[in-house]
Amino acid sequence: MERDVVISGMGVILPNCDSRETLWRQLRDGRSQLSLIPDPADPARTVPAGRIEGFRPGDYLREVPERLYARYGRELQLYLASLVLARDDAGIQAGDLVPEGVGLFDGTSRGPLEFWYDKFRQEVGRPADQVYSRRDIVSGLNGECPGIAASLFGFKGPTVAIAGSCVASSLAIGYAAREICSGEIDVAFATGHDAALLPALYSMYRDAGLLSQETQDPGRALRPYGNAPTLVFGEGAVTLVLEERERAERRGARTLARVRGMKHGNGGSHPTALDAEAERSVRILESLLGAADVDRERIGFVVGHGNGVPISGMAEMNFMRRVFGERATRVPLLSTKPYYGHLLGGADALSIAAAALMLQHGHIIPALNAEAGLRANGWQSFGGEASDCGMGLTFSYGMGGQQAAMLLERCP
Repeated sequence: MERDVVISGMGVILPNCDSRETLWRQLRDGRSQLSLIPDPADPARTVPAGRIEGFRPGDYLREVPERLYARYGRELQLYLASLVLARDDAGIQAGDLVPEGVGLFDGTSRGPLEFWYDKFRQEVGRPADQVYSRRDIVSGLNGECPGIAASLFGFKGPTVAIAGSCVASSLAIGYAAREICSGEIDVAFATGHDAALLPALYSMYRDAGLLSQETQDPGRALRPYGNAPTLVFGEGAVTLVLEERERAERRGARTLARVRGMKHGNGGSHPTALDAEAERSVRILESLLGAADVDRERIGFVVGHGNGVPISGMAEMNFMRRVFGERATRVPLLSTKPYYGHLLGGADALSIAAAALMLQHGHIIPALNAEAGLRANGWQSFGGEASDCGMGLTFSYGMGGQQAAMLLERCP
């Protein structure tokens, strides 16, 4: 990268969490925020989920007229709230920003699916003109979150929405960093979000045999790197503020981590099946490390996909062995999904936020619920300890064969 890019702020709206400090405490202490909720597809039963309870957009969007945000869908409200929190966490004042130099980048998987699902349900037995209005053209448009945010806050740089399945927010954050690196913009708000805890989602994934069967202890529901499917869905929004490093230092900003690069690609073989040998994953990771001219010995941890699906867990452990060699089992392989559930398009933003916080605090979070599966596969390190590591990786998979990796470095 030509210009150094740093993360200088973080806004999170997650289950039982709406601040960077709370996020770090929950991750550091290994406290899952999953709960049991009525199954959206079958209310007679309960399922574990990362559901945000009691969210009130007005608590965060005080500068936005209520008549506007009240008609937005839940995913858009979560997105906007995380953006405001990130701006404030970065200590950015109105005078700090040149509107043309600010970009908005967003990654999502399901987008306004819940918005339209609710609309279609309202349509049953009612005339269409009593259900739909011209306002739905904007608030229900897929990928419109950055555009609406730009209009509300007066940002005039690029507004980019990426629907890249579960790697969407890696792409959003990576492309935001590239725009800063190239000098096109100076500041970016890069987000990952999704809110789609819907009956159809649960029906499809249950039919595929992928959902967790836990009904007693939600904190144990999602178990990465084991041999049984334990997928648990969540919802939320995570926004990172990216800045050119010298600019951030001039205004006295706290920097959480340096973004060293992002690489992505496709498996090119099947839209859902993964290559358990991880051939493409290894090439992506080696390309990322090579482009950054980084010795893999410097990598202190990997925040993996860790979604509780055995085939992806097997692929991750295999790329770890091939990339790190004999050192692989001593590098903690972590997942944020046992903490808050699988956020779909928002999952990578959470993983990258967790990696940045680990580098900032010099502490590796516990490999929550993963130790048994990892130990059975030869792992010797499971996090939950202080560390002087200077670099970390994130890696994820997405439907359609997509794969993405991000490299972060501790700031001086």
